[in-house]
Amino acid sequence: MKKLCFGTLLYLVYQAKGQNVSYKSICNAVFSAFGCNDISLRDKSLPSHLKSGRDNVPPDVINAARAMTYENAVKGFEKYVVGLIAEDKQFIYAIKAVLREDDIPGDTLIGYVPGFEKNSILANNKFIMASLLASLFKYAIVDISNAKCIDYLRDFEENYLSSVDSSEQIFIDPLPAENEVDDVETTPLQRTINDDMFSRIFRKVSSVIVAGMTHSSTANIYCADLNNGKLRFQKIKEFLADNIGTYVFSRSKVDSFKSRPVGAIGTQALIEFKKTYGNNAESVLGELMLYVFLEQELNAPKIMSKIEFSQHTRLVSKSDGIHLLATTEHGRPFNQLVFGASNIEGDLQTAIDRSFDRIVCIEQNTDSEFKTVENTAYGLMFNSHTVEYLRDVMIPRNKFQHKPDMAFGLFLGYSLKIEPPITDSALYRTAAENQLKCDIESVKDYIAKKIKQLQLEGYTFYCYVLPFNDAPVERTSLIDEMLEGR
Repeated sequence: MKKLCFGTLLYLVYQAKGQNVSYKSICNAVFSAFGCNDISLRDKSLPSHLKSGRDNVPPDVINAARAMTYENAVKGFEKYVVGLIAEDKQFIYAIKAVLREDDIPGDTLIGYVPGFEKNSILANNKFIMASLLASLFKYAIVDISNAKCIDYLRDFEENYLSSVDSSEQIFIDPLPAENEVDDVETTPLQRTINDDMFSRIFRKVSSVIVAGMTHSSTANIYCADLNNGKLRFQKIKEFLADNIGTYVFSRSKVDSFKSRPVGAIGTQALIEFKKTYGNNAESVLGELMLYVFLEQELNAPKIMSKIEFSQHTRLVSKSDGIHLLATTEHGRPFNQLVFGASNIEGDLQTAIDRSFDRIVCIEQNTDSEFKTVENTAYGLMFNSHTVEYLRDVMIPRNKFQHKPDMAFGLFLGYSLKIEPPITDSALYRTAAENQLKCDIESVKDYIAKKIKQLQLEGYTFYCYVLPFNDAPVERTSLIDEMLEGR
């Protein structure tokens, strides 16, 4: 029987290696990926002892692997380890063969994040090598005693890679570049917001991967201005007011304002917004924020915002807006319809729970939601070129082979709590940022739990989190102040 341990991974990487790769260089690369020192500073016999199971992985490497975030581990393996492997697909076939023999339970998490359970790895055929390697080695280092696997390693075959079943089709995606922006030329459906002020007003504090292999679910936390011991929203209110027109109106309606006086679209948008706002006082800020984040940060242009549904009686959706994320996969166009759910509550977990209640309703209503998107392509909301493109996306005829996947975008607002309260401005900023990082880690674990609990592992989630001083009050007061120009 085979066991997934450090020695096994050494064997497999070595058998899949490129030129001039040794067991020593593999160990050195793996240790370096976890931020540990060069293996030349250790006992010279360590690589061979790790390969045979005579030694366990050094304690400092175990501690480093346990403490490192998934994101940093992936970066480390991309930098130091991925380039050592020449036969990457054969390596994955071998990993699957080992996992099939290993008696660990199928729901065992291999590594850091949900999506890398044993059964998920066996079922998946698309991988990012850096993500897979980081997960495998973290599990083998932190969760498995290498020395206890000595009997399993004793007779490891030198030609194991070439002996395993390789009939399954495997795809390997590159690791997306940091801050990579999708090529807008892949779609004529352009973003309706492209405001350079966004990054100055919404400061990203932290971003974490929640789950997933190739299309990872993420959670991102942002912060407004921090001054005199409070979160300040003046610039955010101004940003929302500046972009209210493209939220309220369709693209064709926005185009119709081009021949009218400057400012006409903003005036008309505020009138329309006020009419709708009266019946949706507690939800409209979250809906508007979600639109902003999906356009500006995810680079997913809107198809329809929540407010537009009220303007077209035949279009019905349970979501807070629908956006299209157009990317590529294996060199082919790949699309996701991102359905929005937003919630602002005093408690962050309550906001998550209520957003996921909406997501379940959307997911159970999938056919109707997709029909709504198809119907937009036959309306008067887009120019003829975009209409033709959307029809081709929804009912593939030419370059698209499949309908888009369903994905979910979440905006979550909550009250930031710092205990004990701090009045000194400098100390408050530090305490607030530290608390935000703790909050996003808690969010990551809780969202991953909800995804698994609700059996939504097949979907991608894009979560955007923003703290407030008093969320239940500010979710309406900030909109009131924006509309009054305060």
